Amino acid sequence: MAGLPDRIGMTERDPLVDRAVGAISAALAALGALWTLALLALINLDVFLRWGFSSPLPAVPEFVALAITGIVFLQLANALRAGKFIKSDALSKAIIAKYPAFGRWSSVAFNLLGAALFGCIAWATIPLLAKAWTRGTFVGAVGDVTFPVWPINLLVICGSTLVAAEYLLHVFRSVRSS
Repeated sequence: MAGLPDRIGMTERDPLVDRAVGAISAALAALGALWTLALLALINLDVFLRWGFSSPLPAVPEFVALAITGIVFLQLANALRAGKFIKSDALSKAIIAKYPAFGRWSSVAFNLLGAALFGCIAWATIPLLAKAWTRGTFVGAVGDVTFPVWPINLLVICGSTLVAAEYLLHVFRSVRSS
């Protein structure tokens, strides 16, 4: 992880956990990018077949709906790590400029809240995964094409857990730097 931008507070002395979370989130983001390219090809093929031969691919809309959820949760942790999460930081920058200590501790509180939120998402998805696994829940048309739902639930749990870990690493970095 040496050579990562300084703007995210990383140094060569960061703990092994920090580097491991970074490596896993980067690998999952790359997988999400590849999945996005495959989805792009599938959608274009479906449109071409629909337009040129009046014969669309079966269950593409159902697969795309599942895939988008999977792709998002594969890439969330890496986006947070790189500082690319969508947020409005005008107020926090003004607070930090005027009250640096309060700004740092409000950042810690925000990061703890983010960890709790994504931890709750992971926790709430566990029963959905168990239900989808045991019942064999799927989307699509029986006799045509079906896709199991449990892999997407598993990606939501893994992605949310990784985002929660990343938020906690932000907390540790903030506390360590103050």
